Formats: sequence, structure tokens, C-alpha cells
Amino acid sequence: MNVFLLQPDFDYKEIDLSPLDIEDIFPENITLESILDFSKHNMALKEFWSAIKVDFAGKSEVQHVPDIGIWMDGVLLLSTATKIFVANVLQPFGEFLPITIHAEEWFLFNCTTMASAEVIVDGIIAINLKDNSLNNAPIFKVIVNGKANLYCIEKFKRLLSDYNLKGLQVKIYKQDLVTCTKQPITALS
Repeated sequence: MNVFLLQPDFDYKEIDLSPLDIEDIFPENITLESILDFSKHNMALKEFWSAIKVDFAGKSEVQHVPDIGIWMDGVLLLSTATKIFVANVLQPFGEFLPITIHAEEWFLFNCTTMASAEVIVDGIIAINLKDNSLNNAPIFKVIVNGKANLYCIEKFKRLLSDYNLKGLQVKIYKQDLVTCTKQPITALS
């Protein structure tokens, strides 16, 4: 089974938004550290999320507007059209959070599905997945050294290709470093 690492394609624009910019939407009992690392802590945001206005970073005419991108660790950026194409596939594995860019509705997809990983050697990880869960999780995050990287399986990669969605680099992960074990993928309910 092939697993793919999702990374930003720097030919496409990113949004100008930091976790500090959304600090005010979090309940008062949530610490700043938790806000900054919400993806690493697998925190669901939908319950208290309110749509915010953002812009694309920089003014480069060379960069293109993405269909899909990465906002930060474990979180995708989706145009409304992209959300329509991928919503049924992604919905069980995270949450869609509305934002506004240039008066248009966009979405952040906060992936709340995690797989376990083990660092083997500097920066090289082995991803442990339960076979049954993997068939149902087209996208998941793996946290290593405090960073939540997004991965997908062929089903999600095919969606990107079928709908010609631009803004991500999809790189195959070493197949010999992906194993199926009894450690389940977990998702917030």
C-alpha cells in the first residue's frame, strides 16, 4: 500500500494567518501553548470556531491561487469548489472551518485523524497503520518531533488528480517504512 506525504507547492500562494491571529476565538481556559500547537494536540475547533477574514501572504503575481494547500501542520486550505469535490471523502476524518478570502468563502480542514509513528534515524520515520482503518482514512497526520505532517493514501491522491486540484506536492513515502500493526488510527468523535 502506498502512502504519500502532502507538502505545500511554493508556486502557489499561502494564507497570511497564524495561530495567534485566531487566539480570540478559543475559550479562555485554553492556554496559549495549546492554541499554538492545536494540531499536535489533535484539538477540535469547530465547536467554538467563527469565520474569520484572511488574505493571501505577499503580493507575488508569480504565485498562483491554490485549489488546495497547507495552512499549517495538519491543516489543509480548500477553496469552496475543492471542498465540494472532497467533502464526502474527508468529512469523517476532520472538520471544515470556514474562512473568508477576498469576500469568497474558503475552508480550513483540521485533520483530526492520527497514525502512530516511530523515529528510526534523523528525520526518517516508520508509520504504523492498522490495515482496516487505513482503508477508511484517506488522509491522516503523523506527529514526529513536535510537527504534524499530513499523509494520504491513493484514494485521496486520485481525487486531487481527477479534479486537477493544484497547490500541493504529493510525494510517495518509502513503502518499506509503512507497516500495518495493531495500533489503530484514531480520530476525534
